[in-house]
Amino acid sequence: MATMNDIAKKAGVSQATVSRVLRGNPVSQELVAKVRAAAEEVGYYKKWAKTIAPKHRKRTGFVGLLFLGVRSEQTRLPHMVDLLLAFEKALRTYDFQLAVSVAPHAELPSLVTPNRLDGVLVVGHPAKKIQKSLARLNCVLLLGAARHDATDPWADWVCPNYPNIGSLAANHLIKKGHKRLSYLNLQPGHPGLQEVQWGFQNTCQKQHALFVPIPLPPAKNDAIWNGPAHLDEIRQFMHAFAKMAPNQRPTGLLVSEYTALAPIYDLAAAHAIRIGKDLELVSRVHEANTLTSLSPQPASVATPETLIAELAVQRLVHRMQSPQSPAGLRLLVPPQLICPQ
Repeated sequence: MATMNDIAKKAGVSQATVSRVLRGNPVSQELVAKVRAAAEEVGYYKKWAKTIAPKHRKRTGFVGLLFLGVRSEQTRLPHMVDLLLAFEKALRTYDFQLAVSVAPHAELPSLVTPNRLDGVLVVGHPAKKIQKSLARLNCVLLLGAARHDATDPWADWVCPNYPNIGSLAANHLIKKGHKRLSYLNLQPGHPGLQEVQWGFQNTCQKQHALFVPIPLPPAKNDAIWNGPAHLDEIRQFMHAFAKMAPNQRPTGLLVSEYTALAPIYDLAAAHAIRIGKDLELVSRVHEANTLTSLSPQPASVATPETLIAELAVQRLVHRMQSPQSPAGLRLLVPPQLICPQ
């Protein structure tokens, strides 16, 4: 039977490090991924799941996935569906079932109570008035929840490394010879996407590439994807791009919403702009069905939904094991650059 020593040898780390990961103690996401991969390779995974299962007897067997301030149709976007499936799989490891609740007005639904859920994973930004209620549950914040007050850490947080997304995208374009880059952000109020821009611009500066801002009118909303409003913004962006002198236009573009890619291809053709020649795109999310339908297919900087789910569930299990331990740990999930075949 595989042991922790086997995992340590496979991962190239100490047994103490393996023990910390298996107990759910705070370590870097890189170590978590390395130890987990080694555990699976040596056949320790099921034993690992039992080792770090909750110490208390589960009251309900359910964990909630709460979407705050999100419309129900937005949860059916492909990357949200992928995230939901990843959470279902990660929770099954610990014999939990997933209960999904959507609260478009950012109010706490009746489902989210200790007598109905053993813990809750929250997508969105909980207002102060409901933070105390969530804190009474085992709670982990996800994705765009970075806006919670860092001076009052009341919950753990698992999020993509947004600055690294911008940096990877900029480096990819610069290595391909692009010297003028831009970023189309359809959610300028989103803190994570602001950090993407910071990483993108910072890398441009370090690599002596020019960041070319193409201003848009004030955003009509900050929804994940609002078709009519965002399509109008994309039209204005491409119109402004087409009016620029060819020697001033950016030749590389990072797009914040992958759902904006198809309209950009259509509008570029209408303006006689050749995607892949006059303008090269990088998508922020890898969604195979969308990307493979585009020609030429853009590269993508993606944060794996499976790793987000596994780390978030691991933190939630840790909260169940040690509810009195200090909250506020932040885990940044590293993105991957995915280039078309």
